[in-house]
Amino acid sequence: MIMPTIWAVIWMMIMILTNHPSGGFPPDALTGSASFTKHHAEITRVAIRIAVGRYIKDNNLTVIDDTTDVIDAVNTLFGNDSDGYEKFIEKETDIVENVKDQEKSKEAHIHCNSEQIELAHNHVIKLRKQIETLSQSTEPDLSLIRKMIGKCIYTIQAFYSGTNWVEMNGDIVYKDFGVPNRALMAIAGTSVDTCQDCDNSGTIENSCNNNLLVSDMLTSGYQTGQDVQPPYKTNDNFDQGKCGFGGSTDTENGFRTAKGGINKDRLDSTYSPHRHLHYKAFYAARKATEQFLVDQDIGIINDMNADTFVQIFGLVKRYQASFGFVIDDTGSMGDEIEEVRKACIDIITNVFGTPNAPSNYILVTFNDPVKHMHRLTTSNGLEMISALGNLTVEGGFDCPEYAMSGLEKAIELCQEQSTIFFYTDAPAKDEAERDTVISAAEEKHIDLQLFVQNETCSPLRKRRATGT
Repeated sequence: MIMPTIWAVIWMMIMILTNHPSGGFPPDALTGSASFTKHHAEITRVAIRIAVGRYIKDNNLTVIDDTTDVIDAVNTLFGNDSDGYEKFIEKETDIVENVKDQEKSKEAHIHCNSEQIELAHNHVIKLRKQIETLSQSTEPDLSLIRKMIGKCIYTIQAFYSGTNWVEMNGDIVYKDFGVPNRALMAIAGTSVDTCQDCDNSGTIENSCNNNLLVSDMLTSGYQTGQDVQPPYKTNDNFDQGKCGFGGSTDTENGFRTAKGGINKDRLDSTYSPHRHLHYKAFYAARKATEQFLVDQDIGIINDMNADTFVQIFGLVKRYQASFGFVIDDTGSMGDEIEEVRKACIDIITNVFGTPNAPSNYILVTFNDPVKHMHRLTTSNGLEMISALGNLTVEGGFDCPEYAMSGLEKAIELCQEQSTIFFYTDAPAKDEAERDTVISAAEEKHIDLQLFVQNETCSPLRKRRATGT
């Protein structure tokens, strides 16, 4: 009698073989001796960084000098905008996960297996058409577009690990595959033997290096557990037939196919008969992914407007400037302070969570005899709203206030091309500093929004300040 735990192990092995048929690079990094194997997640992330980097550079989204590697353009674009960078990572990861999800499919054409190469070609073309249609709608479903992109990328990458393209052409990209209005080269017919037997056990490491019988047409390996079975052998050469996928998961290998196979998924010779071409398959897959995205001739960038492409990848850099609030908090502002609070909070809420939100908020108050007080600098709009809500008025008994000092401090704290909102109801005691303040604002290209209620020191204003 088989123990329950053994049954559980057997069942788990069956589930692995039947529910997760391998048909391309591994979805994620492997460990141990196989840790140098390239995988879909790495290939996709690197290709996206290169493709998006080229887009950033070609469209001058940020200043990139000739010494900057294009793969670093994303980091250059976002700079210290960690929120914007995190949103980009979310979009990138969404696409990567959609790529990896395809690994579970039992449909051979998804993996370019079983000589279903033309069906795979048409599969990518169909998805591209859907991407184009979605991209041109008034409110494109960006999540669905990323899902379609992930599906395309998986099959494109699988083409290089599973077919014999790399054996014939090295790491050159096949620019016809998956592209509308392009015809594929000849694919081996059902009666054409494409491989001869080889030892995929690892005993003779290089046994399968030269097992291909065709060099002028496309073929790919037949994999156990997928929806297409290899044809029966029709000639007397029983040591050859259709190519197998190969490896430990290809449990029916050699029954109809030739023994061994041609997959280049991993660096392990017991899994990938053509492991010696793994890196060439990786380079070709990476370049093909990049070209699928942004190539001027065949990239999906040509099927959508620039704004949609930017949104798909989250290339929205947070507004790298400050919103400064400079507020007179003397006693005479008692009647206006609530209105000022509301105006400032409205400014913050109108941009909160949008691409127009500033990188930080600055609050400076001025009074008399206190020239200015730097109350808060924060990147959190809610924290600034709370600080504004707690603002109170006091002092300021002799009317003119240190307005220029408050403005000067805010200009010093703000980043270039910022906006400062200035609120007061009195003239400046330090009026002599006006030209200096204006020059400082112009030097940093700061927009001064001035809200002045009253520029005269009337007896009424003094009574309001003293409460008499």
